[in-house]
Amino acid sequence: MPADRNDYGRAVAARARLEIAIDRMLSRRRSRVAGSEKKSARQLDGDIADALSARNHPTRRQRQLMSKLQPVEGLRIPAAADRELTRFWQRQPGLRAGCLRKYGFDPIYAAADYWRFGLAEPPHASVVREIRRNGGVFSLPLVRRWEAELNAIGWRDFLLWAWREPQMREQFTAVTGVEIRSVATPIDVAIDAATGARESLASRFIEWATRAHWGLEHAPRAYQESLAKAAETKSSKRRGANGG
Repeated sequence: MPADRNDYGRAVAARARLEIAIDRMLSRRRSRVAGSEKKSARQLDGDIADALSARNHPTRRQRQLMSKLQPVEGLRIPAAADRELTRFWQRQPGLRAGCLRKYGFDPIYAAADYWRFGLAEPPHASVVREIRRNGGVFSLPLVRRWEAELNAIGWRDFLLWAWREPQMREQFTAVTGVEIRSVATPIDVAIDAATGARESLASRFIEWATRAHWGLEHAPRAYQESLAKAAETKSSKRRGANGG
C-alpha cells in the first residue's frame, strides 16, 4: 500500500483512469457496435434494458458465433450459486452488456440460454469439465472458480495492452530506470525461458504493472504464489550468504 493517504489517493485515481482506458480497448476489440466510449453504470443498465426490449432473437452475427460453439447442455445452477452470479453481473454492468451484445442473451434474465454458450468458450474448458464431473451442477465453488478464471483472462488482457501502450512503458522506465526499446516478441520470451533468465524484462514489467495498476491482490492466485515463492527464495539466499 502507498506510504500515505495522498499516495493512496493518487494510486486509486491512476487505477481508475487505467480501467477506463482498458474498458475502451476491450469494448473495441470484443464488439463492433458503435458507442464504445466509457459509460456510467446507470447508462449501461439502460443499454441492457433497451437491448432486452429490442432483441427477442439473436442476430445473424450472434447465430454465426454460437454455431461455432458446442453448447453446454443440462446445466443446473443451485440457488446459492445463482445468487452469487447475479451479484457478479450486477457488479460488472459493462461485462454484462458486452455478453448481451455478443450472444443476444442477458446473463441474469436469460441465464439458462446465456450459460449454454458463455461456458462453451474455450477459456472455460476446465470449468466445464468440472461441472460435468459434478453431474452438470454449476455449484458455488465452481462459480467462484469461473470468476477467478475470468479475472485471470482480464489480467492477461490488461498486461498485453499495457505492454504495447507507450505511456505505460514510459511510466515503467521512470520508476525502474529500465528502458523498453521494443515490444517483445514470443521468441524473446522463449529465449528467456530456454536460457533460464531469472528476471526477464517482461517479467519485471509484469510485476510492476500488476503492483502499480492492477493490484496484486486482484492478480491470479498462481501469480501471487509465484511471487511469494520467489521472494522467499531470495530471502533464504541472503540469509545463507550472511551465515544466517
